[in-house]
Amino acid sequence: MAGAGADISPERTLAVLLGVSRMPMAPRLAQGRAFSNSARHFYEYLVSPTGMRLLPENIHDLFDSDRPPLEQLSHVSDFLASRCRELESKGTPATDLIVCYVGHGLFCPPKQAFHLTIQLTEQGAREALTSLPASMLAQTLNGAARLLRKYLLVDCCFSAAAFAEFQGAGPGQAVREQLLTDLPLRGATLLCSVSNDDAYLVTAGLEHTMFSDGLLRALQQGSASLGSRLSLCEMGDLIKHDLEQRFPETWVRPEVHSPYKLEGDVASIGIFPNPAHDKPRLLEAERQRQAELARKDREERQRQAARAAERRQQEQEVEAIVQAELDRRRQAERDRPLQKGRRAAADRQAPDSAGIRGGSASGVSPWQFMLTVLGLTAVIVVAYVAWHLGHKSAAQVARGRVFTSSSVRPLAARQGSKLAAASLPATANPSRTSADLVPASDHSDTTAQRMEVKPFRDCEAGYCPWMVMIPPGRFDMGSPSGEKGREANEGPVHEVKINHAFAAGEFPITRGEWRAYLAASGRTGSNNCSGWNDSKRVWEQKPEYNWLNPGFPQDDNHPVVCVTWDEARVYAAWLTQQTHHQYRLLSEAEYEYINRAGASTAYFWGDTDADQCLYANGADAATKARFDWVLVGDWTVAACNDGHVYTSPVGSLKANRFGLYDTTGNAWSWTQDCYHASYRGAPADGTAWLEGGDCSRRVLRGGAWVSIPDRMRAGQRLRYGATFFHVGLRVARTTS
Repeated sequence: MAGAGADISPERTLAVLLGVSRMPMAPRLAQGRAFSNSARHFYEYLVSPTGMRLLPENIHDLFDSDRPPLEQLSHVSDFLASRCRELESKGTPATDLIVCYVGHGLFCPPKQAFHLTIQLTEQGAREALTSLPASMLAQTLNGAARLLRKYLLVDCCFSAAAFAEFQGAGPGQAVREQLLTDLPLRGATLLCSVSNDDAYLVTAGLEHTMFSDGLLRALQQGSASLGSRLSLCEMGDLIKHDLEQRFPETWVRPEVHSPYKLEGDVASIGIFPNPAHDKPRLLEAERQRQAELARKDREERQRQAARAAERRQQEQEVEAIVQAELDRRRQAERDRPLQKGRRAAADRQAPDSAGIRGGSASGVSPWQFMLTVLGLTAVIVVAYVAWHLGHKSAAQVARGRVFTSSSVRPLAARQGSKLAAASLPATANPSRTSADLVPASDHSDTTAQRMEVKPFRDCEAGYCPWMVMIPPGRFDMGSPSGEKGREANEGPVHEVKINHAFAAGEFPITRGEWRAYLAASGRTGSNNCSGWNDSKRVWEQKPEYNWLNPGFPQDDNHPVVCVTWDEARVYAAWLTQQTHHQYRLLSEAEYEYINRAGASTAYFWGDTDADQCLYANGADAATKARFDWVLVGDWTVAACNDGHVYTSPVGSLKANRFGLYDTTGNAWSWTQDCYHASYRGAPADGTAWLEGGDCSRRVLRGGAWVSIPDRMRAGQRLRYGATFFHVGLRVARTTS
């Protein structure tokens, strides 16, 4: 275990985020985006490659949770206990814990005990019952994280008053000293916004609260005069200096508390990376990265020039073939009078043979002329087709749609496939339209309203997904009250106007793309997914279940599953760093918009599940035959068979009108949004709804291979806080 002087290790550090940005029952307390921005941007710093680089699974985010106080404490205790056990079993035991709270502090009667506000806090007589007691939080941390060094960042009024609760396991100096004697290097330290006597300030015009703004600026700027990592003491000094310079009249006065330093002061331990100290190294890394980008750009230009030269050579060869045939024809025409004279002389010498030879004494007959023209045309057509086929194959390989790995066969080559090869992604035309879309009312392609689809990629690496541009538009979000299978959280129906164009993944992220991403980023996927145990014939959560082993067969063409929301978000952020384009998860409104693709029916193909197997891989006859003895009663399936019991290769079925595949079925997709029980107060512009609600559970959209028809509807929504065998992701890309 680390001693007091040992710097923090990202792999062995846990973090808990608490606090609140809105309190409906306490309107007199300041609230709003400054609080949520402070918490969210600190979370992003914790997981950022240029920040703390903490593993998302090592962070428990309860900010803006709508759970009661005791339930929040129970979640914190369970998280700390389970993660400590898991890290201990891997040989990398946890050593440190960062706890961040952003909100308000209250002294509640009858004993004026210090409490921290949460979303359920009610002003008045029930303040103490509906807020988080600092003493109980201290007991939770000192119990579940007794062996960890604890760093507390408390951004609220009277926050220094909270530290007395965290100094030991019980009342009395003797108990505290005994605890610290047994565990001399396991202390706690607090960096707080204000002292016991100061009120709290939220300054107009700031994106964050005043204290958090200073904290985040210090984390981003660092100090060239300090070491590679900044301690809480050093952070306190940097925040003080920054706030005093910017707000000389009203600045809050941060304080660091770390008493009982028997064998070391945890407040002096290096925690946060100092960007100013690493600046030369980062500049050199950036220079190397730019040089690598320039090299790749040169190579790409060279490849393009080589392809252009090859095309020119092929065109020249075609022209040479055509020219040679024309020259031959012209020469034949020039030789025809001489041949005619020779034939006439021969006829005079052998008059009896004239009738046998036939021919016209006047020159070329009409049919001979037609044969000449047809022959020349055939030569031109054959030469062009030969060149075009070679060029098309090269384009398909360059576009990445031809699978060459021996372990990943083209979908059309699979036994039992009912699909023509022309309908598969491997042979898709780069400039195709959604001509394979069948409208609900008419199965004639000629009547479908289609948009031109031109998929693109921002890089050639295996982790870069194919994207499709989505136009702005408006639609009615939610499900009408009379729709079969509708649930209460799908209303009220409201108009959403998406004024921004954006790009969405043509397919869900595949297992192959996820594999390439993990290999390139050096990350590892999480375990403990809920999967299918075929030997026991039960669904269960086990450590060995993960994206490589969800409990059923997959290959790299299938959608990746067993991905957590944090992992999905980090993947999108990593794509942004690699491509310099803004990738992210879709908002819930954006997902319903791309799924409906202009339809207002229950499914994007119509109001019934009759055609489900043409468009979506969900619970059908194949699923029922495999699992009917497991899921009985009201478990109904679509009356069709798409040929897939579990997940299917992406793009196996028909696309919607936006040219997107698998927006319904195959695997649920994470969205950005916190879960809300209804759409009352939801944004009307398609942006993610991150204010209020339950942000420990995010919204899932789209349905999965095991979903019954009611769960496949365009308005259906789920909320999860864990990882499951049927949950994956689809990314969006912001465009300027």
